[in-house]
Amino acid sequence: MKQALLSAKLLLMIVVLLLSQALGQASVDSLRQAALNDPQNLDAWIELGNAYLEQDNFDLAAESFYEATSLDYRSGEAHFGMGLAEYGRGDYPAALFEFSEVSRLYPERFDGHFNRAVTLTKLLQPEEAVAAFQEAISQAKPEASKAQVIEAELGLAGQYKLLENYAAAAEAYSAALELDPENQETIFQRADSLYQAGRGLEALADLSELESSTTDYRVSSLIADIYIQQDQTEYALRSLERAMRRLANSGDAKAQANILVKLGILQRQLDREAEAMASFQRATTVDPNLWQAYYNLGLGYLDAEQPQNALPYFEQARNLNPDSVEAYIALASIYEQQGQFAQAADAAENAISRLEEDDPQILSLQALIGRTKYSQGDYQTALEMFDEVLSSNADDANTQLWAGLAAYYSENYTEAVSYLEKAVQLDDSSVEAKANLGAAYFKEERYKDAAFVYQMILDENPRDAEALYNLGLSLYAQGLIDEAKASWQESGDLGYSLAKDALQQYY
Repeated sequence: MKQALLSAKLLLMIVVLLLSQALGQASVDSLRQAALNDPQNLDAWIELGNAYLEQDNFDLAAESFYEATSLDYRSGEAHFGMGLAEYGRGDYPAALFEFSEVSRLYPERFDGHFNRAVTLTKLLQPEEAVAAFQEAISQAKPEASKAQVIEAELGLAGQYKLLENYAAAAEAYSAALELDPENQETIFQRADSLYQAGRGLEALADLSELESSTTDYRVSSLIADIYIQQDQTEYALRSLERAMRRLANSGDAKAQANILVKLGILQRQLDREAEAMASFQRATTVDPNLWQAYYNLGLGYLDAEQPQNALPYFEQARNLNPDSVEAYIALASIYEQQGQFAQAADAAENAISRLEEDDPQILSLQALIGRTKYSQGDYQTALEMFDEVLSSNADDANTQLWAGLAAYYSENYTEAVSYLEKAVQLDDSSVEAKANLGAAYFKEERYKDAAFVYQMILDENPRDAEALYNLGLSLYAQGLIDEAKASWQESGDLGYSLAKDALQQYY
């Protein structure tokens, strides 16, 4: 997806080149005066609009092109310029309308379809952008240059990638390569698309040839991925080790470090953890600025249940790449484990701010924030966070439990009962949920219900001293004095001191 977005940025540069007009030596002031002196002159307004575009003065450009379209709505150049001006102002729907009008009025114009496609990529409408790029390509002759057709093919490929139609993306990259067969980036992107389509073997020959002429670590990494895709892990290891030998004298520290990280990840997948950690550590030595090396070292220590040792590596990964969602998520978890609740909440909020709105990880991060607020005694904020999670996933038994606890300590026992009943319903094996439901029932003076819940716990574990004690409380509150005494005696015999205190106090 990242590469597809990069392609879109390149296309935007081409848009500006496509739409630039030769203005000669005439100044903007003289062009404006000419348009004002002859307001019915279509060409004067178009030339003035183009002059404003050259200055990136998109507001005045739009005004000029509007005057032109008012004089002749069929003017393709006026709509074309208006589209550029609206795009420059950031009004992409308006730009799309103008480029669509160019395409409607002059369906043979490559630039109308092309710029419509670019605008659709900006509006994140890949299916429509695909159709527009295809139409631009079909109308390429005789207007478009070879470079412009290549950009259209690359734009089409990028949108296919966004749609995860990798086979079609590979075809578009192949079409671009027919026009520019030596372009290394296009060769790589075609190979990556073939790999994503499950056809990586078709790209191995080209990648091997490309690897010999570049230090781009992505090439060696993709070769390894293709071998892994074919269940040839030993070949993958050898290819990465060979890449390291080839890069040893290149002076390209970044390429070496990235290959080491790739090697470490593969070693980890093969349960060669010691070798993986050595590769990651070596990567930090080769390139101290590669955040992925520190992040993977942190993962190694985390998997080894050494969160204290993992923490500085995750912090360094975050420092080197403040936009790393992965580092923030790891930090949030470790900070929570260590009782650093403010730091945990801050890390979780940073992660959320960097995720797409529909990313499923957001729910677990919101739940974490809720737990940290609960641990800090801010039960109301905690409950608000838990409600956010439950509004999307009401069947999350653990969050129902935490919400019940937050409501309980907010002294809203009726609400606590509602959450805790749901928690027990979703997970009837949770002793914690049942115990807290019993406590909430007791606070609600629903003593019979409380006794029933505590008896449920005892049915599964008759020697649960705390449940026996709480059962005694619930029975005593119902006036069942003898039954309460028996329950407390049994709890006391198991060593529960509160039960012994209750016997002394009430009997």
